[in-house]
Amino acid sequence: MKLIKRLVGIVLVLLLAAVLFLVPSSINPNEQLKNVQANTSWESMIEPTLNNANATAQGISTEVSLNSVQLNQLLKSSLTDSDNQELLNGAYSIEGNKLRIQYPVKLFFIDSKLDLEVDVTVKGSALYITIDNAKLGILPIPKSWVTGMLKQRLQASNSSITTEGDSFLLSLPQSPFSIDKISLQNGVAKIQISMAYGIQWFWNLIHNKFLDWRKDLF
Repeated sequence: MKLIKRLVGIVLVLLLAAVLFLVPSSINPNEQLKNVQANTSWESMIEPTLNNANATAQGISTEVSLNSVQLNQLLKSSLTDSDNQELLNGAYSIEGNKLRIQYPVKLFFIDSKLDLEVDVTVKGSALYITIDNAKLGILPIPKSWVTGMLKQRLQASNSSITTEGDSFLLSLPQSPFSIDKISLQNGVAKIQISMAYGIQWFWNLIHNKFLDWRKDLF
């Protein structure tokens, strides 16, 4: 009996030591979205791609490639006036074919972070975010735990983020174009965008590019 108690005590001490060693962590404040300088827009990202755009009967389509810096700038611009201000505390980066999300958490007296690798797809007017891998600090934890915990937290808050199955849905901001597909490859997000011919913004953009071309020509 004493041996069993001693073994249980040793296991508990080892578990506590593992938690104290693996869980403490923090996010670089410079990487948090709230500290990112939002000095870009969708329009400025799309304009350089129009030279290679494809015209269809319905409108025009093109593809925009974003690195992590550009992605954060666009996220900051999109979330500034939204109902998802809590997302500004996170840090976001594209690593391989996954989106990495780091979010600060406090576990009793220990400062730590959720470190998630997620898959991102687009359906209709929403981003579908599904957790593929999860860590608390550098301690691996079941992704099902994190998914369940986040669902409970969202239900108790006024966030506009909704859920569907194991995915979290983030509504895309209203814009003069639609996002048809998102793929993450080699640290770059490739976003397929389409625009209808009747959009005044599109025609203004074409007009401005024509003026720039004529200026360079003459």
